[in-house]
Amino acid sequence: MEHIQPGSLKKYISDRRGLPEPLIRNFTKQILSGLDYLCNKRVVHRDIKPDNLLVDSNNIVKLVDFGLAKHLVESVGQHSTSGTPYYAAPEVLQKIEYKSWREASAADIWSLGCVIIEMFTGEHPWPHADPVRAYYKICVDHQHPPIPEELSQEGKDFLQLCFLAPDERPSAAALREHPFAKAQTT
Repeated sequence: MEHIQPGSLKKYISDRRGLPEPLIRNFTKQILSGLDYLCNKRVVHRDIKPDNLLVDSNNIVKLVDFGLAKHLVESVGQHSTSGTPYYAAPEVLQKIEYKSWREASAADIWSLGCVIIEMFTGEHPWPHADPVRAYYKICVDHQHPPIPEELSQEGKDFLQLCFLAPDERPSAAALREHPFAKAQTT
């Protein structure tokens, strides 16, 4: 256990009302590193959101709260928790059976895309929708959160990849090679 100051990424974003893109790229790169590590251990976090990411005084991001995490020993199964609707992937919200542990880990990639949107805009995805309406947009209308127009083309492309179908979403390792995550960061 360690004390992390200033605290959660949620507070960090709220205090600044959104973050500059170079800092978002830096944080994304760090989060991807953590997700890649988890994926290699066959662990799915299943609750990636700004509240569960801590930022220290050196802008180092740490992933916390593994209460909904699952170690995938078997190759197939069903998502058994729904997480937070604003950040949860459609397959998690609908408890759809995944075909492999890699497909199960794709849920964390969708959530990362949602976190990036919040880092950029200062608001959670679907800011004008209550959780039930957000669920409806994701699961019934088959929408992903709106991608901010002001985001760079690399950022938009990165988010489009995060919001693909689970079997098409790149892994954290593949996304670490994307220009958005590889760009020189501050």
